[in-house]
Amino acid sequence: MTGIKSARVGKGRFQWHAGSWLGAVLGSVGWMVVTSIFLAIHGQWLPAALAALTFLCVSCVAAILWGLRSRVTPLAGLMCLLGLLALAVPSLWFAILTLTNPATLAAMNWPNSWWANAMVVLVVPAIMIRLWTLNEQPVAIREVEAKEQNQIMDTKVSDDLP
Repeated sequence: MTGIKSARVGKGRFQWHAGSWLGAVLGSVGWMVVTSIFLAIHGQWLPAALAALTFLCVSCVAAILWGLRSRVTPLAGLMCLLGLLALAVPSLWFAILTLTNPATLAAMNWPNSWWANAMVVLVVPAIMIRLWTLNEQPVAIREVEAKEQNQIMDTKVSDDLP
């Protein structure tokens, strides 16, 4: 037994790829590390610890999902990760907004407006909806036509060769 797991193949556009998965995870939680360090430097220990714990929690769930890729479809894994982020990101955002003193928030240029707060709550669910609909869409006709056109061009080139 080699110990290498084969990833479950998705029936839609999404497939398991190490680089894509790692990029999605690091891209979604990277700000938590930076924020945690900044808050700790400014003596805001509780919000710093919450940011670090949220980072660790999401990263661990992502690692578990990666380990289960032979049993979980790519779309299900992605939706599970995004569902966790849809809860974790706004929770951490509002915890930092509530628990951090105003001077530290000002030093971080932390936005506190209704539109920024609305975006924090709505952006991950919007991404989830878009990715689900993208996965469910059939291959675009232009892509099929482009493939057929390339095949026609390939046969014409090979017919012209002596």
